Amino acid sequence: RSAMICHVVDVTGGFEGRSAAEDYRVINEELAHYAADLAARPQVVVANKCDMPDTADAIAELRALAAADGRDFVEVSAVTGAGLDELVRLLSPKVAELRAAAPHDTSTPVQTDTWELRRQRRDRSFSVANLGGGVFEVTGDEVERMVVQTDWENDEAITYLQHRFDKIGLDDALEKAGCKKGDEIRILGYAFDYDGGKEGADFDEVDDGNDVPADGAAASGSPAGDAESSPSRFMSIGDIPVRPDVSRKSRDDHE
Repeated sequence: RSAMICHVVDVTGGFEGRSAAEDYRVINEELAHYAADLAARPQVVVANKCDMPDTADAIAELRALAAADGRDFVEVSAVTGAGLDELVRLLSPKVAELRAAAPHDTSTPVQTDTWELRRQRRDRSFSVANLGGGVFEVTGDEVERMVVQTDWENDEAITYLQHRFDKIGLDDALEKAGCKKGDEIRILGYAFDYDGGKEGADFDEVDDGNDVPADGAAASGSPAGDAESSPSRFMSIGDIPVRPDVSRKSRDDHE
């Protein structure tokens, strides 16, 4: 949909000390190989960072290349603002003219709603991997975001996380993957004991021998606030690396 191309070139050559003229040639060659129709569109060459010292020769060489290609050339500095007004005055009428002359697209409109639904489904999807040794790893954008957003000092937040897990079908997916009561579930830097899906509590905290009951963490139908009948607790793995090749036994050995 671009009416024209504004080709910005760093005349300092960056940290590598590249040639601005060579950068200009390489980018245009790559553009021609990638999409010839884009390469054929009108182009304005913009020499950026012209406020920097020792750039006069690079600017002159780039200007000569732009002139040889029949393209407008503007010197600017994004830091000082020099030349930006000139660039806007040059681009504005040209873009308006090119868009007015462009043929109207009468093809089927882009189905943005369909794409958005696909993106949401992709975002909500997750996978369960059996790492062996009674360890299962859950990955996926939404489920990982749930874990990251949870306040682990807030019992209500933990209970809410359990309900969210159930809502997206995590329990069912774990059962289908062969997960059994007592197996370890890993999500990002957290590990939980699986307690049998819908018939038991959602997850129990992995016992490291230093457990402190989380007051009011509801699970297994236990009401929030009933700490004694609420076995659902969570803990971070801490500095134990979560890798596919680290089984539960090897993690215990490490500890």
